[in-house]
Parts: sequence; structure tokens; C-alpha cells
Amino acid sequence: MESSFKQALDLNPNSAASHRRYAWYLITMGRLNDAIVVMNWARELNPLSPAIVKNIGQVFYFARQYDRAIAQFRSTIEMDPAFRTAYSGLVYAYLQKGVYAEALGVCQEMLNRWGRDPQILWDLGYASAVSGKRDQARQVLAELHERAQHTHVKPLASAWILIGLGAKDLAFTWLDQAYTELDPISRC
Repeated sequence: MESSFKQALDLNPNSAASHRRYAWYLITMGRLNDAIVVMNWARELNPLSPAIVKNIGQVFYFARQYDRAIAQFRSTIEMDPAFRTAYSGLVYAYLQKGVYAEALGVCQEMLNRWGRDPQILWDLGYASAVSGKRDQARQVLAELHERAQHTHVKPLASAWILIGLGAKDLAFTWLDQAYTELDPISRC
């Protein structure tokens, strides 16, 4: 598969999209340093793309370079304040650093901007659980279950919050449901 990416880049070396896709391939292969180089090259080719800047943040996150990830997610938000997944990336980078107030602050920014959307509640519930605000996490989980009576809520949201709460057996029930529904994680 790597040879296909290299061939595509040989045919069009100025394709930011091809560099970005190749970087994601490198991530899946665990070659994070190479992915950082390739994703940065994609940014050189298309410096105005908030998606590429966010993707650089994701690569830094996977490489456990959380300060650099935070800087990229913040840059993405400056470029496009409506780029929701950049906010989510910021939440998780802050959580990995153990700066819970900042993570919850970003969740509040999302709530203020987009309301109590299930994807935002997913982030809020997990951040609350990991931050030690277990009652708040349980309230968010209950809200998601209530919403699921009227609209589709991804089972992964419940699983993720339960993982944050340490309720692994219940989390597996929701993961099984996600598998049954063929529910992909669509945050990339």
C-alpha cells in the first residue's frame, strides 16, 4: 500500500491531499515521526487548510507531544472558529496533560457555541469523568440515554463516558451495540 502512496506523490508531488492521506497511512503503521514530516509537508503545500493544521495536531497527539498538539488545535480554531473537531482534539490533549479545568473550559466553549449536541456531550461526559466530576459525567450519560429515545445517539458516546468512569463491563455492552450497528468513529 505504501508504494501506491509514493506513486501518487510521484505523479503529483504538489498534492496536499495525497500527502495528508499518506501521513494517515503512516500513523496507522505507527510511524509517527514520519507522519509528522509528511503532514507538515501537506501544510507547506496548503497553509490555509484548517483541516491539515488540525491533522498535524492529531499526529502530535498520537505522538504524545501534547503541547504541540494543543498549539495546532488552537491554530485551527483561530483559522476556523467553527471547526468542531479541533475543539474535541483540544479537550483530549488537555486531558492527557492533566489540565482538567482547561479541558472542561473547552467543553463549555463548545456548549456555548453549539448547544447540547450529542457529540459535544460525549466530550463533556468523558472529560467530566476523567476530571473526577463523576456526578456530572453520570448526568451527561443520563441525558444522552434520554436523547436516544428520540434521536440517534452513537453507542460509542455511552461507551466512552463509561470508560472514563471506570465502568468497563457496561462500556463493553455499549461497544457491542456500536459493533452491531457498524458505528464507525467519525472524528478524523
